[in-house]
Amino acid sequence: MLAAVADGQPVLHVFARFSASTGLSMSNVRTIYYRGRDERTKHNANSLLSATEDQVLLCATQACSYANFALTRSQLGDLVRSIWGKKVGTTWARAWVERHRDDLSVRTCKALSDKRNAASTFKQVQDWVAELGGFVREHRLSPRAILNYDECRLVTQANHLSVKRVQAADRKRANVESTRGATVGSLLSFAAGDGAPFLSVYIFRSRFGGDVEAAADFMRSRCQSRTRSSWPRFYGWTETGFLDAPTFAAVMDLFCREWQVHNPGRECLLLGDKLRAHRQVAVVRSALQHGVVFWWLVANTSHFLQVLDDKCFARLKAHVPVLSDQNIVDALLTN
Repeated sequence: MLAAVADGQPVLHVFARFSASTGLSMSNVRTIYYRGRDERTKHNANSLLSATEDQVLLCATQACSYANFALTRSQLGDLVRSIWGKKVGTTWARAWVERHRDDLSVRTCKALSDKRNAASTFKQVQDWVAELGGFVREHRLSPRAILNYDECRLVTQANHLSVKRVQAADRKRANVESTRGATVGSLLSFAAGDGAPFLSVYIFRSRFGGDVEAAADFMRSRCQSRTRSSWPRFYGWTETGFLDAPTFAAVMDLFCREWQVHNPGRECLLLGDKLRAHRQVAVVRSALQHGVVFWWLVANTSHFLQVLDDKCFARLKAHVPVLSDQNIVDALLTN
């Protein structure tokens, strides 16, 4: 109705047409129209900022956030004072942020170091993109044959204090102790350019006691597939829960075998960061024999070139503490 009246149509004709199509009375239609029109232009007269000033402040705050410089409450008040000369406090700033919660988020930002913002780094990225584009065109690689791999560390931490379950053999009820960020393990994922996950490897933390040493495979077992569309999942153990050089070598042997099974005779391009464990000569040579080519990201650019860091791992880290707390509560209630 608002759009029709704005186009110049008679108000009574718009009311009649809307009433006939919805079955509402003319009085109800008139009430809906004027209430909706008022809500579009409604702004509290007692507000410190006008509607225009409020929108300007919102856009300025969003621009600072996009530039990795989130404003504090005191800085928000200084901005209002410098632009419009109006004095506001931290209480007003807190209420203003809550009112615009759908458009703003409260988060802690850390300024990028000089080496991550240097002009030379940007020039290296341009050269890297040009070389990568030429390689993809020359080898005619499809998005499914271009994969990004990255490691994500998993910890049991929620609101700075989490609870982990400790099972005692001589007790019937589970013991519980508090911890601040205990390492659970690492997740190494391989995702293709078309968005499809190809392989996941879980590295858990485990202590291997005793003075006797023996050779052991890092990849101990393969997880059971739940559906036909599930991608391969493997898990193993290290003493730290991190991905070290021997473990990465075992993972790459596993990846090459899986790639040859699903894509026999096809080349593959792997994009990853310059972690020392990723750049082993023996691993690179073995992968080339299977048609797998490593292509490392430019140094100090993983904060915007590493694809998995952006949304995939961010959503995972947001859900893991919640699921862990739910499992702990279920274990305590059901013993």
